[in-house]
Amino acid sequence: MNIPTTTTTEDLDIINNHVLPCLYGTKPFFPRRGPGILMGYTEVAYFEAVLSHLRPQCAIEVGTETGSTLAIIAKYSQRVVSIDIDPRVRTGLSNQFPNVIFVTGSSHDILPATLEKITEQGLFVDFVFIDADHSADGVRRDIEALLAYRPKTKLIVMMHDSFNPDCRKGILAADWASCPYCHFVEIDFAPGALHPDAPIRRQMWGGLGFALFQPEPRTHELRVMASNQLLYEAALMQSVYLPEKLLNR
Repeated sequence: MNIPTTTTTEDLDIINNHVLPCLYGTKPFFPRRGPGILMGYTEVAYFEAVLSHLRPQCAIEVGTETGSTLAIIAKYSQRVVSIDIDPRVRTGLSNQFPNVIFVTGSSHDILPATLEKITEQGLFVDFVFIDADHSADGVRRDIEALLAYRPKTKLIVMMHDSFNPDCRKGILAADWASCPYCHFVEIDFAPGALHPDAPIRRQMWGGLGFALFQPEPRTHELRVMASNQLLYEAALMQSVYLPEKLLNR
């Protein structure tokens, strides 16, 4: 049986403008600046399931881009801070979300300052979504800003593109155990994908990491779990991230 694995332009148009909006609850506010889709179906479903249960009082999105994930966060949160380095996000979306404050700049500078300001206001953060700088060092720095934060209530942190080798390296490089309030880390909360379509053919993207913080210090040894590590390793062997000589063996 010849089962199609690639996605046509017509397929992408239907997925982005009809299928995914059924999950997001909205169409993208901006066109995608890159190929493909923002999140896989499973990722969107997991993302909304967490938010609809948690219903955050104060959420932070680190990296907003099209506004699609922000729409889900804003729907379930009382207040949201959106951090994005692109000024078009603020100018294009500020009128769409009355409960969102938009801040423009590098998350490496703004995220620690935002957490400090929220604390000074007597508020607390209970949800953070990290999807900004996708370099290994950038991901690690965003996470470690949160590891220095003391939660006042249950805090859930989700990290996008945990299936990407650079992002995954950054997640694993973060010193999670240094934070006594971090109780659980699963970098494969939702699986990612090995993409079949040009120009990102054989690239690994997507996946959601999940971390739970509590106001009480943990009493157990922290393990950083990777439940889809075997899937990740299998995909890596077919990906562009291995030297060509290994791919042709």
